[in-house]
Amino acid sequence: MLRKADRAAKATAAVEQAGLSETEIQYSIEELSEKSEALFHVKPEVLAGALYGTAREKYSVLESAELVQQFLKAKVK
Repeated sequence: MLRKADRAAKATAAVEQAGLSETEIQYSIEELSEKSEALFHVKPEVLAGALYGTAREKYSVLESAELVQQFLKAKVK
């Protein structure tokens, strides 16, 4: 079984390999949450944690994948 950080890294690599750029389409948090398992290989709760406290309403898939990866690598205090 893959660790959470490994799954997020794999998802980020897949998004980058697909050639998606910084100017890609922005999606609402709800849309990303609905597809979080397919896009990022994590449950919607993990995406919610990664985006918690952010001021924006919309994110690209690449931005979201990077935030999920950072969230999973963060040390617990």
